Amino acid sequence: MLRKSANDIKSLKRKNPIVCLTAYTAPIARAIDEQVDLMLVGDSLGMVLYDYENTLQVTLEQMIKHAKSVVGASNKSCVIVDMPFGTYEESVEKAFMNAARVMKETNCNGVKLEGGQKMSKTIEHLTKSSIPVMGHIGLQPQSVLIDGGYKVRGKVKSEWQKYIDDAIAVEEAGAFSVVLEGMAEPLAAEITSILNIPTIGFWNKNHWPLTEEANMIFNKLYDVGILHVNGKEAGKFLNNLGNDILGWWNDEEVIKAKRIWCNMYARVSKNWLKDLIKIVF
Repeated sequence: MLRKSANDIKSLKRKNPIVCLTAYTAPIARAIDEQVDLMLVGDSLGMVLYDYENTLQVTLEQMIKHAKSVVGASNKSCVIVDMPFGTYEESVEKAFMNAARVMKETNCNGVKLEGGQKMSKTIEHLTKSSIPVMGHIGLQPQSVLIDGGYKVRGKVKSEWQKYIDDAIAVEEAGAFSVVLEGMAEPLAAEITSILNIPTIGFWNKNHWPLTEEANMIFNKLYDVGILHVNGKEAGKFLNNLGNDILGWWNDEEVIKAKRIWCNMYARVSKNWLKDLIKIVF
């Protein structure tokens, strides 16, 4: 089977829900490859694996190193790599030089960079230079020091237009999809309805509370180590596993938890969006 491309992901808009997970290492990539459409090699690896305070310390060399492992250990999923802080903001030329290096050295399917309207020219330059780009708007971790921390964006409707304009700018510049991070659900839903490219969201139980039934199932995912409350906890869990990630992934209790969750919520209904709304509201 051919690996999914950025265009394959783009074509899923309004057809199928997209399954996207973060992968930093070969064992994780190997374990999830059959279950996901899209793997993101995120610069959050700095906080999860290296215990950095934020993502700003992550280097291009670190991203390339981890992306090589993820691409090499997977065959099916589209693999997108974060451009780290300082590697694309200065000029479109610098962005192309570094993005081209990532593409050449990792054989990934595209890159992700943060920023809306202010990065539209860079996105346009990269896509016209044959580099697929995933956008990233809303909460932007690389700007956390000037944006006032990790706060939800768009809780007040008067704030919406900026983020809507960012999303439209990213799409018009040629991005094949866009991550909506730390964004109030009504705003994220509005942007998703406007755009003709897929939007990738992060589940946050504080903003999308679960029903009692769903809580039981999601708690089981926590119990077996699939879900974690934060990056540091996930990193600690992975370190404790050592090299036996596949052994954990194929453990009877883990398989049972995955099966229950998938039977309830993963592509089991033609009306999946209505069913999901029933679960979280």
